[in-house]
Amino acid sequence: DERMSDVDKILWVIEANPQLRSTITVVLRFDRTPDRGTLRTRVERATRRIPRLRRRVVSNPYSLAPPRWELDPTFNLAYHLRWSHLDGTGTLADVLSLAEPIAMQSFDKARPLWEITIVEGLADGGAAAVAKIHHTITDGVGGIELMLELFDLERHPDAEPEMPPAECWDRRSASATRWCTSSNDAASSRSTRPTGCSTSPATRWRACAAASTPRSRPRASRSRPRAR
Repeated sequence: DERMSDVDKILWVIEANPQLRSTITVVLRFDRTPDRGTLRTRVERATRRIPRLRRRVVSNPYSLAPPRWELDPTFNLAYHLRWSHLDGTGTLADVLSLAEPIAMQSFDKARPLWEITIVEGLADGGAAAVAKIHHTITDGVGGIELMLELFDLERHPDAEPEMPPAECWDRRSASATRWCTSSNDAASSRSTRPTGCSTSPATRWRACAAASTPRSRPRASRSRPRAR
């Protein structure tokens, strides 16, 4: 397990006060609607490259030690990556009206502290994204690096990186169950041990292969949206 730093602990404790929440909310506007399958693959890859995107905060009220980051065994990408459609005139003001309550709402503390809502239905045929992440996961500079993981700066990138292996949660139990995140259904729990998972009792966390064999991402046949 990874313990929070003292600074992150303070940012986490003040989360209980709505006026002091350390949440970063960014609104991005695209010149066209992103392809859902391509974007889902991008976000899936980012959660594998940045471990805290798959980890939740676990604390002990009877301990003086800082909270720790623990892999969410029921991580569900569909919960964190959402899609919405504007019902109004499709202006930027409508997008900001949608983003306002999202920014003010607290995170589900039983899940990783981030979410992305893709907003479709803009009047000019474009789309927007409302990305929300807790300050304990990243700061402003790290948020920019995260956006570069998800979106391209050019219409047709030269190459696509391979999908990294998923992190494995090795839970000791009477049935010796091994849980590993699948690229196809991140919320599913596997009763069988996927290829590459560690079975060493002394090691709880391991980088392991996903239940499905990792593959290189094919280049999208359609042009991709660019952030304005």
